[in-house]
Amino acid sequence: MTDLQLTDRAMFDLVEIRNYSISQFGIAVANRYIEDVQNSLLLIKEHPGILQTKNAFSEALSFYTVQKHHLVCTVMRDTIVVLTVTHCQIDLISKITELEPTLLEEANILYKSLKCR
Repeated sequence: MTDLQLTDRAMFDLVEIRNYSISQFGIAVANRYIEDVQNSLLLIKEHPGILQTKNAFSEALSFYTVQKHHLVCTVMRDTIVVLTVTHCQIDLISKITELEPTLLEEANILYKSLKCR
């Protein structure tokens, strides 16, 4: 069975998305949006083949779009790691280029800490 984990960065991104959604659209809409993200995470966990790669990026990165956000992931053996969550309007290439030096390192640290448990 595939495991799915979120980095601290991805968790922070989701908190920011929820806070922004509450301020702009109200708590009910924000909760539905986060629920959609959670359902997408479960879908990815059950069907990891739905993750897509993009030629412009490292082969180590995979993506899944939930409404207006991209889940940026990497797969390490039997674990999918959600690295960050970015808005679709953000230039994904620039954002990943900015974050990439540390994204995979964060995934490795998380993966190693999980395997030590």
